[in-house]
Amino acid sequence: MRMALEIVVVTIILLVVAIVILVFFTNGMRAGFDMTEARNQCITMASASCKSLKVLPPTWNVDTINDNGVQKSCKTLTGYNDCSSFGVTGGGATTGGTTTITTNTQCTTALYTCEASCTAPKTTKGACDADPAKKVCCG
Repeated sequence: MRMALEIVVVTIILLVVAIVILVFFTNGMRAGFDMTEARNQCITMASASCKSLKVLPPTWNVDTINDNGVQKSCKTLTGYNDCSSFGVTGGGATTGGTTTITTNTQCTTALYTCEASCTAPKTTKGACDADPAKKVCCG
C-alpha cells in the first residue's frame, strides 16, 4: 500500500515538472526570441564579416533590418561602430585604407555603382542610401 502511494506521488511530481518545462519552452522562450531576433541577425552578420574580412558588413549603417515592422540599421540595433566588439583589430572603420562607403555619393565618387546585389565579377564595396531598391555599392 505504501509503495503504491509513493508511486502516485512521484508520478504527480513528474507530471507537474513536465508541464512547467513545456510551458516555459513554448511560451517563455518565444517572447525573448522575438525581441532579440533582429539584433542577433546583425551580430551574426558582423561577426562573420569581421572575422573574415576585418570590416563590418557594407550595409551596417543602412536601414535594411526589419525590427517589428520598422526598418533599422544594424548600427542602430547593436550600437557597434567597428569590429573591436568581435575581438578583431585593424579593421571595421576602414576598408583598404579608405573610409567605408555608406552613401550613394561615396559610391559614385569611387567610380562604383549602386545595385540591389553585386554579381560576379563585381564585389560589394559598401552601402548606398539613395534608392531603397539599390542598397549595395558594387565595383
